[in-house]
Amino acid sequence: MEILGEMTAYQAAGYVGVAFYIGSYALLQFGLIQGRGYLYAFLNLIGASLVLISLAEAYNLASAIIQITWITISTIGIGRAYLLDKVLRFTEDEKTVLARIAPGLSKPNARALLNLGAWVEGTNGTDLTVQGEPISHLYWVKSGQVAVYAGGQRVAEIGAGAVLGEATVLTGTPATATVTVDQAASYFCIPAQGLRDLTTRNAEIRAELQESFSSEMRNKLAESNQRMVEERERGQEA
Repeated sequence: MEILGEMTAYQAAGYVGVAFYIGSYALLQFGLIQGRGYLYAFLNLIGASLVLISLAEAYNLASAIIQITWITISTIGIGRAYLLDKVLRFTEDEKTVLARIAPGLSKPNARALLNLGAWVEGTNGTDLTVQGEPISHLYWVKSGQVAVYAGGQRVAEIGAGAVLGEATVLTGTPATATVTVDQAASYFCIPAQGLRDLTTRNAEIRAELQESFSSEMRNKLAESNQRMVEERERGQEA
């Protein structure tokens, strides 16, 4: 059987298999897919299977051993990812944290992110961030209230559900405001250095957090603009 001139079906399978190999590796290196996820293992499984089929025409024992080994490893990887996806569980509080800071993460990556953090009961007067100093943690406020100070002036109060530190936690640049616990607050915090190390190793987590933080900052800017408009209108009415 021939396709595309002199190329046989077996040869075509081999070339397509090589394309899957190269394509999956390129996607991995470009940070578009994760090595621990389903997709990378699945693409390698297809590539190895096609190359193995091509060996039916031009058999090579060494190459066959490589492809069979690759198929076995990829199958185990897919099975492992499936089991992790089914076994991993999250508390309601953890689900709420994830929904706010990283809603699109796979379960294994979500667990890796949450494992970095801890729940803290903050007392009044505790500084979570200090203007001009690097942020030590990323925060999600479960309950209570925190006050925001800029240039020594109190500019806002933030309650439950707030995310704090997202603007600079991944870059290590200084905080743009001081945030202090105003009413006893419960919050989840993730160390900044641990978060940066994790996002350096894991492209999926990095991309998800960058998108989430960008959205959070846009929302905060919109809320700030709305407050200024309302304050200006109240001043005009007075």
